[in-house]
Amino acid sequence: MNLIDKIKVVVLDCYGTIVGYGLDPLQKQTARKGLIEFLKKCEANNIQIAIATDDHRKDRVWGLLKEIGIAEYFTSERMIYSELPPSDHFLFYGYESLDFTKHKHGDKNFALIAEDFGISLDELYFVGDNGVGRDKRSAERYNVQWTNCEQYHPNAKFGDDYDFNKILEPFAWSDSTAKDFAQFYTTGTGPRSMNGKVEYFKNQTQKGETE
Repeated sequence: MNLIDKIKVVVLDCYGTIVGYGLDPLQKQTARKGLIEFLKKCEANNIQIAIATDDHRKDRVWGLLKEIGIAEYFTSERMIYSELPPSDHFLFYGYESLDFTKHKHGDKNFALIAEDFGISLDELYFVGDNGVGRDKRSAERYNVQWTNCEQYHPNAKFGDDYDFNKILEPFAWSDSTAKDFAQFYTTGTGPRSMNGKVEYFKNQTQKGETE
């Protein structure tokens, strides 16, 4: 089974993950490579998408998503039955809702998010850009599978080549993946058994992380 078939909710970090750092005041945010395709893929697989950030201003984050052209992907299904504006159904977890003061290091509370959606933690997937700080620590704390994507700095051209749509891409054997597996096998990484190594390799490949 592919990773995407197990996931019911994808939680995305905001700044550096989908919103670019370092833009000048008059510059507009744009969608990074593969982001819209990734969101469409989630939508096609009936996966709900939420934001988890240390920003306390829901309206600011909503405005940035609208600027990028992706706000529609972060709204609750209830929106179609409501006369309230879409931003009122924004699946947003910010500073107050995640209660960053509860944990010593201000971890993102994935248990709270999973509870809100009525799912288990293994049905939640996280994408963040901080492989040494809060994002990594939060995922490990709650044992949530996640992708450490390249941080996005449009003006510095950092993260431009990273393809967001590689995240949760269903696995398929090809000449390229077979070659990658052969290289992976020689490193001795992962489980000892061949079947275990194959499954581990498939899982890691679907995370879409770069070396």
